[in-house]
Amino acid sequence: MRVALTKVFDRQRAGERLANKVATLGKRREKVPAGQISQAMLNEEFLRQKMKWQQEEMMQNYQASNTYSNVGNAVQQRIENPFSSK
Repeated sequence: MRVALTKVFDRQRAGERLANKVATLGKRREKVPAGQISQAMLNEEFLRQKMKWQQEEMMQNYQASNTYSNVGNAVQQRIENPFSSK
């Protein structure tokens, strides 16, 4: 339950940050109250974050499979030539 609430608050904060970026005009910066954040802004920020999470997950999966493959290759080489100097 606590994790779900944290995600909701993180999403709200991300929406506020996005709204503040959108509201920035030149050097003048206006804060947009949380009540005025549009759903489109929240959706855009959420999709951007989701893409980032997916990319991170893909990289972790790639690194894990690459490590697994390297270990498998080393074991296979040892089986084929148990007395090699490697």
